[in-house]
Amino acid sequence: MSTEPNNILGVEKERIFHDNFATLLQSLPFTDEFSLEVKINELLFNFENDIRVYFTSGTTQKPKALYFDSKDIGNVAEYLRWFCEVENIAGGERVAVLMDHSFWGTGHLTSLGHIAAGNSVIPVDLRSREAIAEVFNTVSPTVVSTLPSKLEEFVDVIPKENLKVLETTGEPMTKKQRIVLEKMYDAEIYDAYGLTEGVVGVECQAHDGYHYREDKAYIEIKSFNSDKIIADGRVGEIILTNLTCHTQPIIRYRTRDAGKIVRGQCVCGRTEPRLMLQGRVGKAHSLIDGAKIGEKNMQSIMQETLGFVPEYKIRVNVKKGIATIDINTDKISTAKAREIIGKISEVNFDVFNLVKTRQLKFLIQIRQHG
Repeated sequence: MSTEPNNILGVEKERIFHDNFATLLQSLPFTDEFSLEVKINELLFNFENDIRVYFTSGTTQKPKALYFDSKDIGNVAEYLRWFCEVENIAGGERVAVLMDHSFWGTGHLTSLGHIAAGNSVIPVDLRSREAIAEVFNTVSPTVVSTLPSKLEEFVDVIPKENLKVLETTGEPMTKKQRIVLEKMYDAEIYDAYGLTEGVVGVECQAHDGYHYREDKAYIEIKSFNSDKIIADGRVGEIILTNLTCHTQPIIRYRTRDAGKIVRGQCVCGRTEPRLMLQGRVGKAHSLIDGAKIGEKNMQSIMQETLGFVPEYKIRVNVKKGIATIDINTDKISTAKAREIIGKISEVNFDVFNLVKTRQLKFLIQIRQHG
């Protein structure tokens, strides 16, 4: 007997559910980063013991806290296992996860996803260059999961012989940067997109957008000029509803990233929708380890300290962990320069943590361009 009617019924049920869910979701308000700035200790006392807290930066020094129970972590791990399938590395790989495993949740969750996919995982922390070299030489991984800046920083440490795949996340990556890194390592890069607020999607071998599952990450695209949700194919602000975490629901979160949704079969054969990133809604300066400083934050600091906003540029030396701020103006006093650096160092929690642990240092250089 043909099962075609049942299949058609299933597709119709899925469409009706999708439409009803989208309608219900659009009746709810948006969430922004300020609603996630919390008093950590007070909230912890209100939960049972089965809780893990991950942090991410906000627009101030206060951190944003995300709460997961063991079921939530299992849901995220299962979703990241699917990422491994998309990348064709599900099973039998030796995966070195080169990330901060003490503070940033991405390293821990990435490790669990690979374990769920049947891979062997070696978590490698960023504290000691010598220890990193020793671990990599001993293990000789087939997959390295890290940030693009770390691939640049540790290019002389990570062995290339058995590498198949470089997994990247946490930082924007230019086409030129990708080409250079793939050539240096003789391995293919698969980039993933997400936030601590929610894992979103991953590239397939076509490297044309991020495949995502709508039962895990529900994406809407908001107009830049209003709160109206716009049609697939149009560029706007990415709005994320995280369906993997129930302890602290993230509903209609404004990511401040710009992008569009593309549907239809990909050249890789997959039919899941793809998210095409188009940069940030507000401009930001990338530093190291995924940390950023918003352009508006910089302008505010300059105005507050100097009384005006001069032309400036930020140059980053990833290997040395130095961000040099070139300011086009007349002479600035040492006291004013220190004040600017002090305020920039506390602009958000990611930057604050990097400066405090001496992984990042700011310098000011005066340049007069006429």
